[in-house]
Amino acid sequence: MVQVTEKNSHDSPPPGRAALEQDLRSSPYWSLRQLVCQVDRDRVIVRGTVPSFYLKQVAQTLALKSFGIGCVESDIDVHEP
Repeated sequence: MVQVTEKNSHDSPPPGRAALEQDLRSSPYWSLRQLVCQVDRDRVIVRGTVPSFYLKQVAQTLALKSFGIGCVESDIDVHEP
């Protein structure tokens, strides 16, 4: 399950948050659906573990698509089975 938390919830969340959450939740890859996203004003931090560098790249690409370059911080670890 994707968890999205917002700091300073009285501020408007970035418009890409809903798109990223939907993209991750609808992913056919279980490990992407388990990632946690934290929104902090104009950036998003994606955290979690995936089984391959390919899936890490997929998650980062989805985040960049939703938030734009410079707004995404990846804290995704790869633990190959």
